[in-house]
Amino acid sequence: MVCKICSSEMDSSPMEVQEMMFGLRTAHTYYECNRCEALQIETIPKDLERYYPDNYYSFKQQPDAGIETTYLRKLKSGYLLFNKNRWAGFLLSIGYKIPEYTTWLKEAGVQYDDAVLDIGSGSGEILVQYCKAGFSNLQGIDPFLKKEFISNNGKLKLMKRSVFDKQEPVVFDFVMLNHSFEHMDEPQSVFHRLAELVKPGKILLIRTPVNRSFASKKYGISWVDMDPPRHLVVHSVKSMQLLAEKNGFEMEKIIFDSTAFQFWGSEQYNKGVPLFDPRSYSVNKSEGLFSKKQIKEWKEQANELNKKGEGDQACFYLRRK
Repeated sequence: MVCKICSSEMDSSPMEVQEMMFGLRTAHTYYECNRCEALQIETIPKDLERYYPDNYYSFKQQPDAGIETTYLRKLKSGYLLFNKNRWAGFLLSIGYKIPEYTTWLKEAGVQYDDAVLDIGSGSGEILVQYCKAGFSNLQGIDPFLKKEFISNNGKLKLMKRSVFDKQEPVVFDFVMLNHSFEHMDEPQSVFHRLAELVKPGKILLIRTPVNRSFASKKYGISWVDMDPPRHLVVHSVKSMQLLAEKNGFEMEKIIFDSTAFQFWGSEQYNKGVPLFDPRSYSVNKSEGLFSKKQIKEWKEQANELNKKGEGDQACFYLRRK
């Protein structure tokens, strides 16, 4: 098998991994590239759509067509993102924990009327929040979308499309892939297409699991973020840097954002408990699979790993040259 990122021969031993999110336990073979350190599936299932059922988490919540921006919500977002409306924004934000999806916009310097594209948007949960906050040019695409959507105010569109389909507008001020890049085959071709979609000088954000992290090395085939067969390519920092350099992007910043999920999810898989099993911590936190003390310790460990650059998930901010 030849690496789809750096074209090296994949001479590592095969890893036989089971589907465990839904407990289907189908077997899938992965290889790890010794040069760029990415994991890659050997054979993509012909029935891949089967592994994205209606209860797959990114399709759970369908948006309301009557999405509107309230005056108070825009005051708050203006303060949090642009330091405007200082007194009113400050008062409205007291006791409010800034959502992670808000910090992405702030890091990238996205403005209210910028063209934003979310690739692999699912049912658009994040874009709905942006629309409510006052952003007016939002589009999400997903090849597995069940139903297309346009908000009544025309500010948000969700389309059943792949990254290679024609997009309107042709280029965007901010493009993000929130845990969707690892679901895509042919990463070189995808990155070449991303370079066409992002305006020069603007930001591409890719949030993805990270191979060769602490958790991936600790748990091996039980690592929860391997997620076979949905994750076709699980990238490393090295593979992301190679793809960026080859396709006209500069790696501006890497922020690790892993959580305790890397531990309790992987520990469950070690015990043979699928993610959506009734015994799962994600389904029933009071079941007793893990104690509150253990979860707290894993949260603290995840924070420490993020600080060291060893978390199993990261945000890659790439600026188009």
